[in-house]
Amino acid sequence: MAKKKADPASIEVHDPKVISFFSKEALATLSNELILYDGRPRYSDEILKAFEDLLEKRIQDKESDIKRKKDDLKELRYSLIGKKPFEDYDHAHDINQAEKVLVADEKVLKELRFALSRAKHKTFGICFNLRMLIPLEQLLANPISKYLVVHNQRCVG
Repeated sequence: MAKKKADPASIEVHDPKVISFFSKEALATLSNELILYDGRPRYSDEILKAFEDLLEKRIQDKESDIKRKKDDLKELRYSLIGKKPFEDYDHAHDINQAEKVLVADEKVLKELRFALSRAKHKTFGICFNLRMLIPLEQLLANPISKYLVVHNQRCVG
């Protein structure tokens, strides 16, 4: 892994949320651009460790949220026993909506686990299309980001 000096203008961090989230030591590592074996840039181990901690916490929260929603869904289903679905349309609709939310949450959990895997393999924060670093501000707002977003548009290579 070779180290290159990065253009200081490209790595400035002004967002107070970013500054307060990372340690001074981690932010200091932004002045050294690290390169992966295939030529893609990467974030420092300190930055990646902070994201690993964040992702592990979000995974824990999402897992407990999914467990709670599954329990709630089970209760909704039990309350329909002995009733015909057309007799209690609202209740059946609630079950359908809860199932859709649960599927969406499980998809987010899968994305969080994939992001954690990328952080552990030092490829977290690299745009899949452009092979550039995704800004820390964007990653903090959405840690499952896989693409660079500029002016609310996903960049394509």
